[in-house]
Order: sequence, then C-alpha cells, then structure tokens
Amino acid sequence: MKFIFPKNYNFKNKLFGFIDYPTAIFNIIYLFLIYLITKIFLKKLMIQLLFITIFYFPIFLLTIFNTYNENFIFVIYYILKFFLKPKLYLYK
Repeated sequence: MKFIFPKNYNFKNKLFGFIDYPTAIFNIIYLFLIYLITKIFLKKLMIQLLFITIFYFPIFLLTIFNTYNENFIFVIYYILKFFLKPKLYLYK
C-alpha cells in the first residue's frame, strides 16, 4: 500500500499516538521529582500517594487533553509568561 502525504503535512512521532515524546519525558521527570520529594518528607505510603495524585494528576490531564497538539513545555512557558506580565489584548 502506498500513502501519499501532502508536502505541507507536519508528521510528528508520538508515544501511544496521542502524546509527543518531549511531553512524555517531562511527565516522567516531573513524576520522579514529586516521588523523591514525597519520599524524603513523608513516611506513610497513603499520604505519599495522596500528594503524588494531587500534584501530578492535573498536569498529566493537561498533557493528555491538549487539544492543539502543542508541546506542553511551551504551554507552561506561555502560562507563566502571562502570569508574570499580564496584558489585555483588544482587537477590533
């Protein structure tokens, strides 16, 4: 079977077909950091799981349900940039 792709088609490799690799690596590093911090400061396993769920799950959901297929690192960058210098854009 031969597939014909247009020249302007942007093909990206994705993990499991819906999450790009830099975002997956960011998720793994973020989960590992949260795990290490909770392992150091908290001793009970149930409290560790609670904190990991509270701090990791929202970020994970944002990476999965990213509707514009944009790299999540850039999304965080744009959000932080907006919070540091909020501006109101008015268009006619």
